[in-house]
Amino acid sequence: MADLRTPKQIFDELSSAQRRFLLEKDASGKRTATAWLEFLKPIVAFDILVDNSSKKLRHALRLLAFMAAFNLLVALIIGNGWVGATGGLMAFLAAYQWSKLRANVKRDLHNHLRDYFVPLLSYMVEGDFGEMVVEAKFQLREKDQRQYVIEGSIGEEVGGIRFAITRDSYTVDFGVKHVEGKLGKANQLVGDVMQFLS
Repeated sequence: MADLRTPKQIFDELSSAQRRFLLEKDASGKRTATAWLEFLKPIVAFDILVDNSSKKLRHALRLLAFMAAFNLLVALIIGNGWVGATGGLMAFLAAYQWSKLRANVKRDLHNHLRDYFVPLLSYMVEGDFGEMVVEAKFQLREKDQRQYVIEGSIGEEVGGIRFAITRDSYTVDFGVKHVEGKLGKANQLVGDVMQFLS
């Protein structure tokens, strides 16, 4: 069954730590893979809803802007005040949709979180590595993503697995072993990390 809640309703249901994560988009922490997954699942659900809502808002905004411009143009040509008022109403509704879209954009997260990091955590939990400590740093704002989007380490022992996810590639290091790859499917990154965990 589809989730009929609005992004605002889901946002209000998040814990204060989850809300802070969404708003700051620049965080770090150390948790077990299971704890990270429990913390991030509601955030990912919110992010998916925001993305879907934003697509609908963009479509509605384009339609309303076109209709407003058309009505205002017709009103100028034929001199009809009612048609002009309708165009003004459409412009007002377009501005309202724009404000909702801007609120969504402020809360939207980089999709690498849900496309790569959360699947990695899921595989760890499913593979009986859920209690391993994962330390992670997130730079989920577009302007901050010069070096990495997400980086961190798995396992507390010296020589643990280090990973970095950039805009278009990833690296995994374990001791002297080094693996690089282009981002495409999450299972490539997951496979490279899991080979070191096994």
